[in-house]
Amino acid sequence: MPVSHQFTADNSAAVIHLFGVVDADEIIDDIKLYHSDVRYRPGLPELAVLDGVVDMRLNFPSTQGLFERMRCLYLRHAPNTKLSIYAPGDLAFGTSRMFQTVAAGGDGLDVGLHRAEADAIGWLGRAETTISDLLN
Repeated sequence: MPVSHQFTADNSAAVIHLFGVVDADEIIDDIKLYHSDVRYRPGLPELAVLDGVVDMRLNFPSTQGLFERMRCLYLRHAPNTKLSIYAPGDLAFGTSRMFQTVAAGGDGLDVGLHRAEADAIGWLGRAETTISDLLN
């Protein structure tokens, strides 16, 4: 699957990996799996890692739709979750910027967008500077 999740060893954060060609349905499917995982706790800070994305099949209307679907899931399971997006590439960053813009006008998610790995992790209030350190 082009979207998967894992938890830090101490279960204090989640890391969602997006890679290859990604669309809104795949993102929503993983969120549902993530929210039903026994390790999941509402409000757990999340880091979305988009460094392996080749294409995101999202335009502005579908990005709005993705946010609305995510908003419903997060308001039900984890209102005001902090989601930090690490998007070093231009395509992933541009698409994520659209998502961040849409999210700024809604509730349910507090979204930060970063090109640098350490900045994305630090925005969540973490001391680690790499994803590898975060997961070990």
